[in-house]
Amino acid sequence: MPLPDGTPVGTMYWTLKDHDGLALSSDQLPLQAPLINEWEENIIGIGGGTRLEAFGITGHVTSAVVIPEPCTLLFLGIGSIAIIRRVTK
Repeated sequence: MPLPDGTPVGTMYWTLKDHDGLALSSDQLPLQAPLINEWEENIIGIGGGTRLEAFGITGHVTSAVVIPEPCTLLFLGIGSIAIIRRVTK
């Protein structure tokens, strides 16, 4: 997706590194957002442009939260309605 002025974005990344292996309790993907201060490296970047005019932005994430996917909210709503209808019959 290009920037508002039409400049193409080619790269977006977020790197968390934990050299000691202590930031996660297991090798399973966590269901909650990472605790940023438990990671030794925390770098976010966006880059793109054209061959003649390229750009790159790097920074650090200061907080992270989990935002449910819209379809998940839809399925939860439909499930709730189905349960309410079943209970009221």
